[in-house]
Amino acid sequence: MTKLDQLIDEVRKMPAADQERVAEEWLEMLHDDARWDDKFAGSGGILSQMAAKARKDVADGKGIEQGWDQL
Repeated sequence: MTKLDQLIDEVRKMPAADQERVAEEWLEMLHDDARWDDKFAGSGGILSQMAAKARKDVADGKGIEQGWDQL
């Protein structure tokens, strides 16, 4: 039995209203994850360029070390 099968078995033991609530929450979470995947799918080039510039700035001595309090 897979973890998914175990989850489904546990949810089926719940009252119908709770089953519906769990299903709605999980479906929303899955759809939300898919939306984020779509948004980030096209940003790899831009993020890579920004990371390369940051590495170059640090190598050129232009970087300033800061802690979380200074961000």
